[in-house]
Amino acid sequence: MLIVAEDPDRILYLAIPHLVYNSFFQLEFPALMLQENSVKIIFYDIELERVIIWKE
Repeated sequence: MLIVAEDPDRILYLAIPHLVYNSFFQLEFPALMLQENSVKIIFYDIELERVIIWKE
């Protein structure tokens, strides 16, 4: 079953390692897709094992 059907009020975030965001998601197409689809993102540091930024 889809999360939307089970819990429509749930807010979903895409968790991305900070290094991946700084390389891949800064390219024109991925950046545009995130912006156009209003994707909420969590950037985390793999080595420190902690969240760096929550972006809504």
